[in-house]
Amino acid sequence: MNCAPSDQVDFLRRAALEKRTSSPRATVLRKRRREDEAHHWWTVQRLNEEDDEEGPPGDEDDYDPSKYLALPTEEERKECYRKFYKATSSATLAAGICGICARECRAMDESLQKMSLDDIPNSHRLVPRVLHPAHDLYSNRLLQPEAVEVDGPRTIVSVCLACLDELRKPGDKPPQYSLANRLWIGRILWQLQVLTFPEQLLIAHLYPRVFVFKLFPKRQGSVRQASGLQNAMRGNVSTYDMPMDGISTMIQGNLMPRRPAVLASLITVTFIGLGDLPKAWIHSTFRVRRKVVHDALLWLKENNPYYAEIDISASHLEELPEDDVPEEVMDIICQSDDVGMIEQESAGYVPQDNDEGS
Repeated sequence: MNCAPSDQVDFLRRAALEKRTSSPRATVLRKRRREDEAHHWWTVQRLNEEDDEEGPPGDEDDYDPSKYLALPTEEERKECYRKFYKATSSATLAAGICGICARECRAMDESLQKMSLDDIPNSHRLVPRVLHPAHDLYSNRLLQPEAVEVDGPRTIVSVCLACLDELRKPGDKPPQYSLANRLWIGRILWQLQVLTFPEQLLIAHLYPRVFVFKLFPKRQGSVRQASGLQNAMRGNVSTYDMPMDGISTMIQGNLMPRRPAVLASLITVTFIGLGDLPKAWIHSTFRVRRKVVHDALLWLKENNPYYAEIDISASHLEELPEDDVPEEVMDIICQSDDVGMIEQESAGYVPQDNDEGS
């Protein structure tokens, strides 16, 4: 039973109400309510603006229930195709080289943009601390030549967003993946560029993988013509881990190049098709040239510290052909006439015949 005077009860009720409305929780609730009201107001404004752009409200095309699940018109269908072609066009999917980090970047995804060298922020951080005679320098900045265009007095550079963001930040260090951050390795020398796959294996120090080649001629018309294998060849290469014990027994001493017998342990080739496989059809892929191997070893011995202690063996070189597919490779080529295997193994990651270029 309440025995207090009515005026005191009213006073206590008012005090409790004021305390409750001034609590932190009430303050948070009021703030949220104001934010919700503001968000609602902005939403209404945005919808009104969209209605103004699309046409007056109450347009029958927008609200006609009879058009539910109706087929699009021919013009609407063409417009969908136009938007799809634009989204997947060469310009949208274009890729380029960043002049700072030399990475291949998607122009759209990584915001690859061209800008004047003078406009690159803090470009002094691209000056290498240790110079090399083969550096490609532009105003003392180390850049990738494929991404640089010299237009009179201006130098235009393609720059990715990642490098640009790092250069905008304060500091003296070059971007993490820039060539100036001791990541420059130089251009591949001609002596190494021209090496075929077997020639690379003959001068390698280590063999962590074995390689399985499967080759078959592309379809020309309704049949697969083996006569076009040289310039119309499809296939895939698989790699498999190699036991370390096999590596140690395969490599002995510092004599280079390796004997051609090593190729039989590292490569296997399967030709899928009918008829014999003449050596001329695989010549460009598996050829070995004695002089090319010799020139590559001479350059590596002089310039690569990992090859400084090797001995170039004249007898090993004599075992290599002048310019031919080694017998060790020819002997391990297998042939299968199961042409159905082609579609089964290439499905999903090898271009279909009707997509192949001429």
